[in-house]
Amino acid sequence: MPNSNWSSARFHDTTIKKGVFHGKVGDSAQLRRRVNEIRDNDFSRAELDDVDFRGGIDLTQQRLPTGEDYLFIKDTCKAATIVRESQSSIVDKQALERSQTLAGLLDYYCSNGQQMQLLSESAFGPFDQHLRSRLSG
Repeated sequence: MPNSNWSSARFHDTTIKKGVFHGKVGDSAQLRRRVNEIRDNDFSRAELDDVDFRGGIDLTQQRLPTGEDYLFIKDTCKAATIVRESQSSIVDKQALERSQTLAGLLDYYCSNGQQMQLLSESAFGPFDQHLRSRLSG
């Protein structure tokens, strides 16, 4: 099956809200491909607000935005475990619910082949500095 090639796009001074980039294409009679090749795209000057990368997209092949508003996850499976382990020390009910939601989402990425992810504070709220260092390391 042929691939769709989406590479070298620039997203300068752009806001992408609630977007999803898919590396794998679901079953569909309308599409003859199974994989989207997504590489060398420049998101570094974009604002990504609640954006997901799914289906095995290699985020090291993209230029991503950086800063305190974003958290780059190298290994979603490992990150899900870290988030669950940290829940035993959370006393605030809302913070615990947020942590449980994050762990579930990381489990979803892991189980669907998305090893890396870029999370934004606009979608999750601020990340605790200790947890941030454990998840990005």
